[in-house]
Amino acid sequence: DVHLSYVPLAHIFERSILLLCLSSGAGVGFYHGRQTALLEDVRALRPTFLVGLPGAFRQMVRKYTAVRQQWSRPYRLFFEWAWQRKKRAAEAGHPSQPLLDRFLFGGITASLGGRLRFLLVCDRNFDTQVRDFFQVALSARVLIGFGFPEAGGLVTIQPADSAAAAAGGAAAAAGGEPQSPVTNCTGLPLPCNEL
Repeated sequence: DVHLSYVPLAHIFERSILLLCLSSGAGVGFYHGRQTALLEDVRALRPTFLVGLPGAFRQMVRKYTAVRQQWSRPYRLFFEWAWQRKKRAAEAGHPSQPLLDRFLFGGITASLGGRLRFLLVCDRNFDTQVRDFFQVALSARVLIGFGFPEAGGLVTIQPADSAAAAAGGAAAAAGGEPQSPVTNCTGLPLPCNEL
């Protein structure tokens, strides 16, 4: 595996990921320091996973959305149809659609290095639009981390589409407190624990 480190090392979250990578033999590359040029670093390093805070992921999606707005109307409609088809297939447990992946989403995948398998985001309110982009366009698994990235690292990791992540994010987005704990959804390393 290969990790692109762009979160400041003052964050315990990034230090923990860096230590995990080094102890497991994963490669680590460091970005050159300009947040606006993060995509260039991703293309050059070709990471297999990205770890970080949601701002950088939102920036990537904004760039792709701006490009999509420049397409002709028929191509945009065809792309939207393919997007919805692949999204429904992913929700049904079939994230890979070989023809769509090769001919329609292949350019997006290649522009992010072509090897991205998963993202770990430390934010319970991670945008569904951004999550969908990575899950549909790249067939990458999105994991949500809960914790204190600046000071204490992660407490738990779970899939972005799990009931616990959805309940916590929806409640927080509405201005309320996260919902009661959901069993069987606390995430790694023991997915059957109750918080």
